[in-house]
Amino acid sequence: MRKQKATTRRLMEHDDTAREHVVSLTPTKSSDEGRLIHDIVKHVLSMKRVPKTPIHYYDVFLNHRGKDVKNTLASNLYYRLRHHGLRVFFDKEEMQKGNRIDFVIENAIKATPVHIAIFSAGYAQSEWCMDELLLMIESGPSIILPVFYNLNPTEMWSNPVDERNGVYAEALRIMEEENAFDPQTQKKQPRYKSSTIEKWKEALMEVTGREGFKLETYDGDEGKLVDMIMQEVVKYRSKGRRGKKFVKNNVRRTSKRHMQTGQLFKKKKY
Repeated sequence: MRKQKATTRRLMEHDDTAREHVVSLTPTKSSDEGRLIHDIVKHVLSMKRVPKTPIHYYDVFLNHRGKDVKNTLASNLYYRLRHHGLRVFFDKEEMQKGNRIDFVIENAIKATPVHIAIFSAGYAQSEWCMDELLLMIESGPSIILPVFYNLNPTEMWSNPVDERNGVYAEALRIMEEENAFDPQTQKKQPRYKSSTIEKWKEALMEVTGREGFKLETYDGDEGKLVDMIMQEVVKYRSKGRRGKKFVKNNVRRTSKRHMQTGQLFKKKKY
């Protein structure tokens, strides 16, 4: 019995959680002490066997609109970077059945030091693309490389020929006018909040205003475009990948900030 008490004391000193449970497990009869010790030991050992949630981190995150580039530039870039030994988050390959899409993507963005944003003609029509872009900007000191695919940056916001809205300005204008039926009020309400659209616009203008890679620079040759992007990514990686330290500083805050950031990927309800 003395040996059992000593074992329990060592376990309690080693594990604060076990000590907390002693109060609720105090026996009412001395004959129950042996069973109490057994229960405490069993409880502590079971906690030690609980596996920690694995942390997945990547070298590159591909932000793109699937309808436009998933089976062309995005796929080519993904496999080329993988061939070079880089870990790339490309939702088509990385997503697994049963996973929460919003949480997996948010973790991947926060756990990646280099983001590649592929701006195509239909990019601004996707709220998912723009929500990802917002998180890329908010995730801290990371690199965002803009790639313009069959799209001239000067034509995104206005058409220099006839002064009409550019493709991105027009997409946002349409979103401002979209309505959705609210079953509670039995009325139509704006599908998107004006503050959300303004944040998307600011993020788009910030990143598309940076110097990036243009397909037209390489005469439409996607192979050359992929080569140049890969060289740039490798250059950043050679400066020292932040790896696990970077991941821990970003991912461990994900669950807490998931609610604070307005749950960007959660389906909007009005």
